[in-house]
Formats: sequence, structure tokens, C-alpha cells
Amino acid sequence: MQPTTYTQKSMVNSVDCDLARRMTPGALLRLCQQAATDHCTSLGLTNEYYEREHVAFLLAKLACRWNRPIRLDEELTLLTRPETAKRAVYKRITEIRDADGREVALVDSRWVLVDTESRHILRRPTPAIAAVPFAEQVERELPFILPRPESLEPLGEQRALYSLCDQNGHINNTRYIDLACDALPLDMLAGSPVAYLCANYHSEIPAGQAFAAGRARLEDGWYFACSQPQKRCFEAFLTFASLGKSPHAGPARASGTD
Repeated sequence: MQPTTYTQKSMVNSVDCDLARRMTPGALLRLCQQAATDHCTSLGLTNEYYEREHVAFLLAKLACRWNRPIRLDEELTLLTRPETAKRAVYKRITEIRDADGREVALVDSRWVLVDTESRHILRRPTPAIAAVPFAEQVERELPFILPRPESLEPLGEQRALYSLCDQNGHINNTRYIDLACDALPLDMLAGSPVAYLCANYHSEIPAGQAFAAGRARLEDGWYFACSQPQKRCFEAFLTFASLGKSPHAGPARASGTD
């Protein structure tokens, strides 16, 4: 069987945009997540299947590069391609193109299959997932470089509230990106489009639980983290176009290169 790919079109609506009528990073990642979900559904991996088998795909890390800001009312085409598991990690590359076919953004996401009862990562896929013709290798990838500061500016205690959580009972991966953006200076976000984003998802924050947030200004971007006692749950690094070209936002590479 030929490796499976999935194409989906979408419009950038006003609810997806910020003060400058640019699509927010969180909105773009929600669009990519929905395309991946629709792709899996088309292959028979439905919500009913996941519930019956007590499994779920959870995001482990992602990188996103913007070639330019995505604007209100643009028509986008998403092409998403998943790769078969390597050491229990599934890579998915999503290309986002404008109406003229030019690539405006690229998302490299890495997923793990989890037993929703034990919360353990499954080293072997279920029979239905093993039968899906994922590509042996998807050539494109982005660098996963996340510099860590020596200390953080504390932002106080927050909570995994209703609007942040999804059907898996924890903060949705795209909502962490909203939290990261909300933690940064508003005037900078309004004037500077995000150029590159890298995020690591270490440990889930269940619905209703408290967590601490912090940030740090680095030489070419901002670092943001969420933590609970004795563990780091999430961390992200964002660079902005007005801060100069980041070395982390270079061209997409072929798999297996550094």
C-alpha cells in the first residue's frame, strides 16, 4: 500500500486571529491537530476506536516555523504526512500553503501512543494502527532546539481550567501555546509575528489541578514553562521576526541530519 497523506483546506477566520489580524500560533496548531484527527478518522481510527481500545495519541514535542505571518481571510491548504513509529515515537509533518501554493508555515510534531488507563507509552501499536500505511520515512523535519535559562521570572499559580482542557482530561497541547503567548509582553506580540516555536510536553496537567508558570527573556527569544511540584510539565521557546533571524528557524532538513 502507498504511504498515506491527507490534504485539507481551511479559511482563516476572525476568531483565529490576534490584534494585528494575524493567525495566532495556537490557532494554527489547532488547525493542524484537527487535520491529523480527520486524517486518522478517515483511516478508521475514530474516537470510538480509541475509547474501545483505551489508547490515545499524545503530543511529545513539536517545532513550527513561519515563513511569513498568516492573515485573516486567507485560504490555506494543509498537507499532513505521518511516519511509522521509531522508538515508539510517530513523526507527523504538516505543510501549510497559501492560495498560490507557497508554503507559509511548517509543523513537525512527534506523538506517542498511550494506554489511557495505565498512562504508559505503548512500545507496540495496536493491530489497527499497525495496519495503517504510515510512511517508513518522511523526509522533512525541523530542528528541536530549546535553550533553557538559569532562572525564571515567576508568573504565579494557575489552574487547568475548563477552557484549557480536552477530552483526555488534561490541558490540550495547543492551549499550552496560548498560555505561553499570554505570558509574553502584549506590545511585543502585537507588533512582532512569531517566527519559530519549539515545545516539549513532559507531563500532563490534569483538569482542575494547579501549576506554576514562569518565563525568561533570552538573547533571541522567550522561554516559558509550566511545572508542578518536583516536575516540569511543559516548556517552550519562541522567537519573533523583529528580533532578527533566529539560528533555530533555519530551513527544514532531511530526516536524520543535525
